[in-house]
Amino acid sequence: MIEVEEKRSTTKIQAVTLISPVLVPGKRVWKFRANSIEFGAKIGDTKFQTNLLGGKIRIPMKSGIQMIVELKTEEEKLDGVWHVTNRVVLRVLSIPKQPLQHTLDFSDFGSSKPDD
Repeated sequence: MIEVEEKRSTTKIQAVTLISPVLVPGKRVWKFRANSIEFGAKIGDTKFQTNLLGGKIRIPMKSGIQMIVELKTEEEKLDGVWHVTNRVVLRVLSIPKQPLQHTLDFSDFGSSKPDD
């Protein structure tokens, strides 16, 4: 039988990459990546979620969206090893502006004639 020896909770400010948002109200799990680890976390920041779903906050639909969040991680020590049991984004602190990729005009390529 596996016994829970200890529990701990840590809260820290963390930069994460958004992988999969949930665009419906509720306590569903969003997917993020940080330090090459993908994980799920519920959004506990109801003000952020209400503003996002109401269109007051806009997140561009592209890959690599960075977010600065206050992330709470709960763990249990089972048989001497810590295991994550829950993650919650307590607050979304910022969504840094991503540099825009301007469209490149390739219409001139391939249409030039060799010099005579």
